[in-house]
Amino acid sequence: AALTLYDMCKSVTKSMEIESVYLVEKTGGKSGNYRKKD
Repeated sequence: AALTLYDMCKSVTKSMEIESVYLVEKTGGKSGNYRKKD
């Protein structure tokens, strides 16, 4: 999603930065479910 926003806005400015991206929750997969603790 962040890359989509970057792609839409890059015509306005090239100096954008994407920061603070982290996994909050996931389900399924080999290692099971995950939910970030506060």
